[in-house]
Amino acid sequence: MSNVVDDTHNAYRTKLERFLADKHIAFNGNNPWDIKVYNPNLYKRMLTEGSIGFGEAYMDGWWDCDQLDGFRTVDLQSKILPASDKK
Repeated sequence: MSNVVDDTHNAYRTKLERFLADKHIAFNGNNPWDIKVYNPNLYKRMLTEGSIGFGEAYMDGWWDCDQLDGFRTVDLQSKILPASDKK
């Protein structure tokens, strides 16, 4: 896993940032629950694979956050990620 934060901007990230704006979650932000992105393919994976792809991307080392439990609480409260249709 690379510990270098990737700040690539693309259409997938823009769509997610619009969705997350009112949920107080940012990519590479300053809050301990903000998502630190290490792989720019994360954004597409989040949108196409939903919460399962997001979780698998975490296991693959594509992202992290300083306070994972804090992020998860915010995630559960705001239901930011759709359930994946894949089985």
